[in-house]
Amino acid sequence: MTPDQNLLLYTKLAGFRLVVLANPFGCETDFLRALHDRLIEGLEQILRLMNRL
Repeated sequence: MTPDQNLLLYTKLAGFRLVVLANPFGCETDFLRALHDRLIEGLEQILRLMNRL
């Protein structure tokens, strides 16, 4: 991937992370809350890895 493509992907993932962080209200059960938290953790891991590149 080119640096421009990396930046675009990073920006999209960071924006998606913000949307996910802002919308925990749809999680009606413990399972959905745990899944939501796991999605946030996964996005944060990906963004940390991309920062190293």
